[in-house]
Amino acid sequence: MYPLFKINRVVLRRACCGSLVATFFLLFLLPTADAQPTVVNSNQLEPIVMFPGIDESEVRSLHNIENWDPNDSILLYLVNRMPLISSYHFSRIKSLGSRTQDGIELLKKQLEQAGLPKIQRYQTVGRVESITRYKVREKDRDLYQIPGYFAVDISHPQSKIKLKVCTPVIPDAWKKNDPVGQRVGIDGLFVYACDFTGDSVDGATAVFAAPRIRWLPDRVNSWVNEGQVWLGQHGVDIGLFDQVRKSTGEPLKPDDMESQFEILAAIDGPSKFESEAPQIDIIRAHEKALSLSGTRMTVRGRLRRITPINDVSEKYRERFGISKYYELDIFVPIQGKLRVKDVETGKFLVFNNNFPVTVRVRSLPEELADQKQPSVDVQVDAFFFRMWGYYSATSRRSDVLQKSPMLIGFEPVIVRPEETRQIDNIIGIVVGIIVVLILIALGYMYLSNRRKISRPDSEPEKISLDFE
Repeated sequence: MYPLFKINRVVLRRACCGSLVATFFLLFLLPTADAQPTVVNSNQLEPIVMFPGIDESEVRSLHNIENWDPNDSILLYLVNRMPLISSYHFSRIKSLGSRTQDGIELLKKQLEQAGLPKIQRYQTVGRVESITRYKVREKDRDLYQIPGYFAVDISHPQSKIKLKVCTPVIPDAWKKNDPVGQRVGIDGLFVYACDFTGDSVDGATAVFAAPRIRWLPDRVNSWVNEGQVWLGQHGVDIGLFDQVRKSTGEPLKPDDMESQFEILAAIDGPSKFESEAPQIDIIRAHEKALSLSGTRMTVRGRLRRITPINDVSEKYRERFGISKYYELDIFVPIQGKLRVKDVETGKFLVFNNNFPVTVRVRSLPEELADQKQPSVDVQVDAFFFRMWGYYSATSRRSDVLQKSPMLIGFEPVIVRPEETRQIDNIIGIVVGIIVVLILIALGYMYLSNRRKISRPDSEPEKISLDFE
């Protein structure tokens, strides 16, 4: 009995010690639910998380609004916050609808449902009807830190619901030209609806707060070119070029990336155009860079260097599905000598016979996949992005930035120089003639042999049949 009892006590002691160790491990070593950060998938955050200054009781008060109020406190708060939120963080807000799926029907269902309104992110499209600039009242300017905002009235092609989008910015081109009829994309927060007629939601106005209006043109006119229309039809907000133009002649900046990745996402693979665009004009690119954004051009020259760019930020990989792209250094032929003056220093950079152009692409042909300094002639169908500045071996000696055109293009195509093609044509003709002569000679020899067989030169020997 004693040994058995002793064994049981030892086992019991060990079991107790093991329990204490396990408890200590669970309590102190394993992360608790409070300590572990919450992982939220993209587009799963509720708007209230991004805008903590909104009181739920204030949202409920919007239920009884009858008419459009440009001084509504929640609306002013949201418009004020929009410039402070990056495109990436705004894209993480849970959305009803997407750039490929219209959210207008989902909005209509929410308006038709009984109950209190809820701030939600919607994405849809429409056409501009009018734009009104509202000034914030004096007493609200210090509180919301905005002097005013734009209210853009938009009609939807398949809905009678009117859309009013309040935003701190509109495209610069709209301030100089009439934007009525321009196709736009809406990606904003639905705040409230007003102007109901009876029980029907048709004719009501849905009020949104948005960081910007996505300009997606689908018509060519005097201030929108064919390249910009193609980009707009493929989901590129050409209004983002306003931000890109601000850094013309300077190194690339973070504000350029949103526009760049929208274009890269739209033009993957070989060119989609049947006709060839005009060759890039280097002098015009320097003189008219601000007016060329989105213009389609052909870049044809000697490809000297390929730089793969692999360190794409997660916020762009997640949204645009791009984890890698390439930067091409193409030397475009020019006539004679070109002197480019640096405005700040007054110094000149001199280029003889060719000029460097930068083109960024998503894919390469197999012949160029593993090459970094190929030195081959290529042709790229591309869209002008901006003039950018960087230090090259030549410009560093003069301590100035080299200004070169940057374009974003389709997959490059390897081409042969004109002289090589002419020589190849001549060689091809000569080889073809030689082949024809050889065939004629072989044919002649064949026919000559046939004649010798059918008509021999001597008569056959006669055999005598006389018997003695």
